[in-house]
Amino acid sequence: MNDNKNKNIVFLNSPHRHDLITTSCVNKEVINYNNQLREAIEPHPNVKLLEIELSRQHFTRHGLHLNLIGKKLVSQKVASIVEQICKSDKTPISL
Repeated sequence: MNDNKNKNIVFLNSPHRHDLITTSCVNKEVINYNNQLREAIEPHPNVKLLEIELSRQHFTRHGLHLNLIGKKLVSQKVASIVEQICKSDKTPISL
């Protein structure tokens, strides 16, 4: 992370797996991973965590992939956080 002090980084949390039961070991690991991710990026001010709470309605019939509604929601949230970063960051990107 030291090489990225001058870069803005956005992470998205991992979504719940709706194709599995709630108490599945995979869903428990998703929760653990999201907690570890939150803790890992906390000390880095240039890193943002976009925690998106998705419900069953945001997934396809089988419950694994995002449907159109879910994709729109995620893309709107990503666009919103990028816009916030751009407004707060006054320095231009040099090429």
